[in-house]
Amino acid sequence: SLHYSSWMTVIVTFDRFMTIHFPSRFIFLRNKKLISLIIVLIFILLTIIDIENAFYYLLITYDYQNVTKSEFYNGTWINNTYLELNSISKACTASSDILISSDIISIILRTYLPILIMVSLDIFIIKDVYLSKKRLKIRNHKKEMNFTLIVMLTNLLFFLVNGPLSICYILLNIYNYNKNLIENDDGSFMILLNFVFGITVHISYFYQSFAFFFNLLLNILFRNEVLMLIRLKKRENLLSKNITLTQ
Repeated sequence: SLHYSSWMTVIVTFDRFMTIHFPSRFIFLRNKKLISLIIVLIFILLTIIDIENAFYYLLITYDYQNVTKSEFYNGTWINNTYLELNSISKACTASSDILISSDIISIILRTYLPILIMVSLDIFIIKDVYLSKKRLKIRNHKKEMNFTLIVMLTNLLFFLVNGPLSICYILLNIYNYNKNLIENDDGSFMILLNFVFGITVHISYFYQSFAFFFNLLLNILFRNEVLMLIRLKKRENLLSKNITLTQ
């Protein structure tokens, strides 16, 4: 779910805030097991909030067309009209109330609430790092500051990518549930809106993977963790092969 990616960014920003704003306090929050537990709990909470998806159902639509065929019967040609199956379409849908509530929850949880939290935390971080005249007492000061800068750049990208997508979601809902707009539109506005929506969706999906490579390229701490995991995996594979050969 896209919610999870948004809230992972919030967790990382919160970690930066705690490191910068309270460098010598709340050390227990930097425990890996506790952080993992917090992530799991957030995932469970978001899954529970998305429970409205359980009320979706599969809608199958059969499209028929009239087909006229000429047949020779008792010495004369007779035109007979038949119903012929043209296409079958399948869609996952729900009642209008559930669709609207699902979109509202999705927009709030995926975009606006994470942005609100990240902007608030970023303001405190900027105040502590750039506006405070006292020297911050943080271990590995330079690395921590570089990591903080990367996190804030990631937050900015998150806003630039998900902001237009959420606006398109809102406009589509206004259009779909406003009969006056539908009746007065010749189809051009809907085509344009769907075109822009498609572009923003693809950019959003691209961002989900781009954030990983962005951190891999610029974030030294993140890159070291990834390389460590790769080395551990290679070591496990090598150990497994040795055990197999010994057996």
